[in-house]
Amino acid sequence: MKESHQKKGAFGATPAPTGNEKKRLMIMGGAFVVLLAAFVFNLPDANKSDDLDLDAGATEQATPKFKIPELRPDKINELAKDATEAGRSSLELGLIDVALDDANKLAEPHYNAMNTPAADYEVITQLEADLAGSRLKPLRMRGYVLSMRERTRTDAKPYTTGLIVLDDGSPAFFAVSRLADQDLGVGSAVRVDGLFVKMLRDEIDGTWFEGPLVAGREMIRSFPALYTEDGDHGAFTEAELANIHNDDIESGIGTLPFEEKWKLMARAALLEAGDVNWDEVPILDGGTLADILRNGDKWRGQPIRLPEDGAALMTSASSPSGENPARIETETEGWLADNSWMNHAPAIEFLAPFGVTIPDDKDPTVLGRGFIFKNLAYRSSGTGVRLTPVLVLSELTPLPRPDERIFSYMMAGVAGISILLGCSIFLLLRRDNARSREFQRARLDRAKKRRSSASAS
Repeated sequence: MKESHQKKGAFGATPAPTGNEKKRLMIMGGAFVVLLAAFVFNLPDANKSDDLDLDAGATEQATPKFKIPELRPDKINELAKDATEAGRSSLELGLIDVALDDANKLAEPHYNAMNTPAADYEVITQLEADLAGSRLKPLRMRGYVLSMRERTRTDAKPYTTGLIVLDDGSPAFFAVSRLADQDLGVGSAVRVDGLFVKMLRDEIDGTWFEGPLVAGREMIRSFPALYTEDGDHGAFTEAELANIHNDDIESGIGTLPFEEKWKLMARAALLEAGDVNWDEVPILDGGTLADILRNGDKWRGQPIRLPEDGAALMTSASSPSGENPARIETETEGWLADNSWMNHAPAIEFLAPFGVTIPDDKDPTVLGRGFIFKNLAYRSSGTGVRLTPVLVLSELTPLPRPDERIFSYMMAGVAGISILLGCSIFLLLRRDNARSREFQRARLDRAKKRRSSASAS
C-alpha cells in the first residue's frame, strides 16, 4: 500500500489547528475590536459644525440684541405736514415734543442693533419716496454744523436745532435734547443718531435749504471725513504716513498714531479691484520680515501678502470703532504666526477695517493681504520687549477645512473592512470547531476499536 502524502494525526485523523494559527485568529480578533472602537469613537458629531465664514472681509460681528422701545410713527404722521412746499416750510405745534420724547428712549446701542444707515443723498431720496412709511426711521448723520440755535419746547424743555452738511454735501436738519460737549458749535464736526421726523425747508443766511429733520437724544463730537463719496480715495500715498519715525525697539513702544492709523484703514477699506497689482506684491516670509524690522521707513504703507500656504490665526477680536475720520464702524485687532517668522518675531499684529467671524479656537489657517503700517515694540511676559510690524489688512480669508464627508467615507470604509474581518474570523472559528469535533470523534472511534480488539483477544 502506498503511503498517503497527506499528513495524519496520531490516530489517522486530521490534526487540530496548530498553536500559530490560533494566535493569528486571536490577533485578528483583537484588531477587529480595536478598529470597531476607533470607528465608534471618531464618528462625526451631528451637532458640531466646523464651517468657517469665507466672506470675512465683509462680515460684521453679531449685533447684540436690544429691546427697542415702542415708538409712535402714527402720531408723527398725524402732525407732520410735508407733502407740499408750504408744509415743509413750517414746524407743526407739538411735533418736536413727540419726536424728541421718542428719540430720548434710544441710545447708541439701540441704533447699532437697528443697523442704522448713514444719511446721504440716496437714503434721503428713499425717505422722500415714502414719507408716511418712513416716520421715525433711524438715521446716523455725520458732517459739520452750518447753523445752530437754542429753542424751547411747548413744555418749556430746552433743545437745540440747526443744520448739518453731511459728508456727501447733502443738507439735513437736526433737533437734539442735549449736546455731549458744550464747545460744539458752528463749524464743528459732529454725529447725530436720531429718527426721521419730516422733510423741512428753511432759510439760513439768505440761502434756502431743504432736507430731512432728524430728532436725536444728543449730538456728539466727530471728525471731518478723510474721504467723501465724491473724493478720490485713490490719491492716498505713503507720504501721508511720513510723520511716523518711532519704528525701532527703543522708541517704538506706545499707541498707534491716530490720524495715520485711520488714513491707512481707510485705504484698506476703500480699496478697489485694480488699485494694487497683487501678483507683484512681496510675500511676508522670514527674509521680508527681517528687512521690515530693520528698515521700517522703507516699507511703511507698502502692500504685502501673507504666505501662500497661509498663516496661523492666533487670536482676533472685533469691536465697534467709535468715531473716526475714516467712517469705519467695526474694526478687528489680532495676531498671526508662521514658522518662517519665528527667528524674527514670534507673532505679528494686524488691524482690519471690518469684523471677522473666523473662530480662532479652531486653529484656522488664513490668507490675507494689506499694507504695512509701522513697527511696534511691545512687552512680552516670556521674552521681554519684542518688535513686530503692524499690518492693516484689506482681506482676511480662512483656508477651507477638508470636507468632513471625506472623513465619513473613510470611516465607513473602515467599518466595512471591520465587518468583513469579523465575518472572516467567525467562519475561521466555525471551521476550527468543526475540525476539532471531527478529530475528537475519530479519536473516540479508534479507542473503541482498540478496546474491542483487546476484548476479543
